[in-house]
Amino acid sequence: MEVILASTESWHATVGGIHKRIASFNREDNHGFKQDETDPWATDIEACGGEMAFAKGINVFYVPGINTFKSPDVGQFGVRHTSLFDGCLVIRPKDPPGIYVLVTGTMPVYQLRGWWNTRDGLEESWLRAPNNRPPAHFIPQGVLHDISTLPKEPQVHHEPDDIGRGEGKAGFDKFRREHQGSVSEPIDF
Repeated sequence: MEVILASTESWHATVGGIHKRIASFNREDNHGFKQDETDPWATDIEACGGEMAFAKGINVFYVPGINTFKSPDVGQFGVRHTSLFDGCLVIRPKDPPGIYVLVTGTMPVYQLRGWWNTRDGLEESWLRAPNNRPPAHFIPQGVLHDISTLPKEPQVHHEPDDIGRGEGKAGFDKFRREHQGSVSEPIDF
């Protein structure tokens, strides 16, 4: 499923990605990234764009999570992004069980490729460690469930402070109250 972000959605995703990058400065677990291997700013911005595209594709309101590592990204779903058209869904050993969605592309055009529930198992043949990074499962697109079959019922239980991550206007209002002064009004392009 192709999802095209509007300019205001792209702007919000960009700002969300910047916030995520800044919040990660003091974080110890960086999934094996080394500053000289990739552009972490672009990675976080595009990943946030992928999350925004997924939320738009399933018709839920999206608020980027800041300092919510290992929590679902949109509603009850983890979202993984790659700019590679034929990229895989990456699941790391420390990731919590649940449903993960693969989004490919670059801003503003993304593709929702499919989903996988880790409770269905992870095959050893998917385990890889490219670019001297820690091993992870790289699930090929061909085995992912079609995005149209994504479960509608919650699969993961949220902690009370996860509200605001794809849960409608009430969650957004709570997010704004908690981040008063750090959330700017949208800009209309």
